[in-house]
Amino acid sequence: MRGAFLLWLCLGVVGSGCHREVASGPSSRTEGLVGRTLPLLASPALRLTVAGKLGTRTVPVVLDVARPLSMVSQECFEGGIPPPEGTVRAPEIAGGFRAWPVVPLPALTVSGASVPLRTAGVSGEKPCSVTLGSDVLEPYALTVDPLRREVTFTASRSREMYVAETSASDAAREVHRVELSREPVGDWPLLAARVAQGESELTGPFVLSTREPFSRIALGPAEAQGLQPLETAANLPPRTFAVDSVDVAEGVGVRPLVVEAAGRWDSPSSLGRLGPDVWGRFTATLDAKGGVLVLRRPRVLAAEVSETRGAEALGPGDAESVGRPQGASPESSIASADGTRVETSGTTVAGGSASSKGARPDGLSSPTAGPVAALEGTRNAALAVTKPGPAPISAEASRAASTPMQGGVSDGSRTTPLPASRPGVGTSSVDGSRATSASTSKDGSRSTPLPASTPGAGASASDASRTTSPPAPGPAAGASGQGASPGAPSAQLTPRQRCSDAHGVFSEEACYGLHVRREPDGTVSVVGAVFRDLPEGGRVHLEPVGAEGQRLEAGCAVGLSFPATSRGLTTQHRLPWPSLAQSLPACHAALTQAKDFRLSLYEEARQPECPTACAFVTETASRRTVCECQPTPLGEGVAAPSRKKTSREPPPEERELEPEDPR
Repeated sequence: MRGAFLLWLCLGVVGSGCHREVASGPSSRTEGLVGRTLPLLASPALRLTVAGKLGTRTVPVVLDVARPLSMVSQECFEGGIPPPEGTVRAPEIAGGFRAWPVVPLPALTVSGASVPLRTAGVSGEKPCSVTLGSDVLEPYALTVDPLRREVTFTASRSREMYVAETSASDAAREVHRVELSREPVGDWPLLAARVAQGESELTGPFVLSTREPFSRIALGPAEAQGLQPLETAANLPPRTFAVDSVDVAEGVGVRPLVVEAAGRWDSPSSLGRLGPDVWGRFTATLDAKGGVLVLRRPRVLAAEVSETRGAEALGPGDAESVGRPQGASPESSIASADGTRVETSGTTVAGGSASSKGARPDGLSSPTAGPVAALEGTRNAALAVTKPGPAPISAEASRAASTPMQGGVSDGSRTTPLPASRPGVGTSSVDGSRATSASTSKDGSRSTPLPASTPGAGASASDASRTTSPPAPGPAAGASGQGASPGAPSAQLTPRQRCSDAHGVFSEEACYGLHVRREPDGTVSVVGAVFRDLPEGGRVHLEPVGAEGQRLEAGCAVGLSFPATSRGLTTQHRLPWPSLAQSLPACHAALTQAKDFRLSLYEEARQPECPTACAFVTETASRRTVCECQPTPLGEGVAAPSRKKTSREPPPEERELEPEDPR
């Protein structure tokens, strides 16, 4: 089918012969980029765009595995578009066909490697950009690391090789293998997915997309299944859906999510597209030719929590329940109408996705007493879109947080300071044991100080990048509360999931990641990631570091804020970002001196001024906070409206104070 499609495209070129000879054979097509790891251009949302050169001009190069024809925008030609060599009529993923003029291109290079692209279709996009389609990308497998914001090119492999690779157990990461099929006309990759909104579900094949950051579902089929789009002003056509979950396997997906609504989607072979807002929650290997999408992420352990207790400490006789790994069956799968299947390899440790009992309306883990049973799974189990259940914590963690020290008791807040890492190059490491003390922020959220890498050779101004992902700490000591008496009641602890580090050791600190790199223009960008569920959102505070490795006293607090969401969310920002010079000029000037950033503190609540995944800066003197946020289908920094029930009956003590109705 693919050979017939290429022949048909060649015949569509008018008066110039076949111009899809971008490579003479598979071997020459794969030599250029195989083995190369390229940084993605800095962007708050995950976009597969790298830097390249078209002739002597620097251009962004977009990687689009779902487009059959490579494209160049007309803005890339300063003296006007060259005379077309012909016209190609190519299929569109939303249905139908479109004719594109084909023009010759100057030499295109990416990271010093020549890209075998001699001609491309001309688009009207602005500004200048080059899009590499499947005519160039088909021989490659793309591995996308969302934390490091990098893409690695390897040669495509057979599905059998991926099966053998992913069947081996991995103590540190859960691995999911998703089978891809090919669209019969356009040849782009398809995968099965299920979209849920309340009791309504839409299941079927979706296009695997790498170009746009947002997923999109067809409006007609979605409404036919009962999904309701968000209302628009002035009776405009629906633009978005706020859905509870998008899953490609049991517990493998995103919840909740805002997706675009496609009013015109005439394709008979798909129900929409799945973008980086879904598969970008994982380290993903996309191999369209091999027919496989491999998703990897750190394992998560849901520990158990006991009922709320008073000031008494948990004694040795208390339950010694330990969080159990849980997840999908090694052979669980879903199948769409076209036979696309999803398989999971190994025992998935998915915190709290075993049952919908006691689940929050948004599908995230909520504090609930009692143990959570491990998912054993069944063979060939169909995908059940159930909201994750409770994510309890271990008795050890609960005991540590409830044991009074020096006459104090736990107040429901925990601070877990970690020692600084030893100086070195690359990933920072943590050495030593962990001390624990209680700390409460002004909004009542819990805070967890995170390890900061001591600047050394790896934290100098010449660093290209640095990733911080703290390994497991030593045993925790008890927590104490300031000013509390032994008889005072303690607040119930919100259970936290624990994540696996690179060595397979579970800890809370391994749930946070930070990657710092120097951009080509000399600015510093940071990428933050949270690998566990965030039922109430969260924020990570960062510490700016100067050229000599010293902590900068900038008079401004800086950090990353995350909304309530499931695990795997990442966001990237330049610090400082350009518009900060107008809103907080003093903070912009101070942060410009920073050559590095370190993890400092984690708090269990998003920054109030930041509705989505954002970077924030707070001026200490004025207490003014400014955010730079990820775009969403609703607009830049616009959060989805909550689908939770907000109205509730007032408690009895408030009802007694209400005035009686007039007689």
